[in-house]
Amino acid sequence: MKIYSASISCRIEFSASHYYRVSGWSEEENERRFGKDSRHHGHNYRVEIMIQGKVNPETGMVMNVRDLKKTIKEVVEPLDHKNLNEEVPYFRTCLPTPENLACYFFEVLSLKIQSARMASVRVYETESLWAEYRGEAG
Repeated sequence: MKIYSASISCRIEFSASHYYRVSGWSEEENERRFGKDSRHHGHNYRVEIMIQGKVNPETGMVMNVRDLKKTIKEVVEPLDHKNLNEEVPYFRTCLPTPENLACYFFEVLSLKIQSARMASVRVYETESLWAEYRGEAG
């Protein structure tokens, strides 16, 4: 059988709350910059993870799907039903925007998934707002 590369994606959902507030700014400045997002509120997030790699000719998989789902769940579950700003150490110094959440998941999953390459992470904050990160430097 020919060895080829492919990609596979998984989706997971979680609920969390957050706010956008820069500590060095006044309440008025935070309100002006972030509007109602400067106040504590929540979302039902959807996270889509895509990995790429060589397809194992014996299994026909880039990575065992069961292992992939388990790893993703281990990374996402600690954020479920949390106040991201206050209960997740990473976001105590980094605003939990969809862009930063996508980078966070990409970085953490890249360390845990060794048999394939992280291709992208897409985080939907709402149906009409999402961010995608592919690991490239800005």
